Amino acid sequence: MLTEDDILHADVLASAGGGDARLDLYVFQQDPDCWEQELSNPETGQTVGIGGDPV
Repeated sequence: MLTEDDILHADVLASAGGGDARLDLYVFQQDPDCWEQELSNPETGQTVGIGGDPV
């Protein structure tokens, strides 16, 4: 069973070209470590994914 200590909450704000976006994000504590590993050394043309979505 998950507790509040098992989930991280982030409020992501981005601005570009005069527009603003806000993303309310909840992630498991192990997710950032997995993302760091996936994104640390991508090769040219390689597709990587975060949470099942390619980036």
